[in-house]
Amino acid sequence: MAVESFPKVTVGVEGRTEHVIDERLLTRHVGGRGVFATPAMIGLMEMTAHRALGGLSSERYTTVGYEGDVRHLAPPQPGAIVFVKTKVT
Repeated sequence: MAVESFPKVTVGVEGRTEHVIDERLLTRHVGGRGVFATPAMIGLMEMTAHRALGGLSSERYTTVGYEGDVRHLAPPQPGAIVFVKTKVT
């Protein structure tokens, strides 16, 4: 039986996406119309990284974040556009 090798991941591969802040990405525990939720922000970061490496994944492999150091510096309002950039280090 042949052993499948792990796909190679190239350091420096970058991903980029933009996303409109919609109802699914809001938290309302702070009141008002709601603001972009930090867990939603992290989810967009994960999605962007995964898509950047999409050509390397198969049904047997995926990408996962293993560490995060994030700061939510501004409260984007519903309808705002956020830009996400990722880079394999």
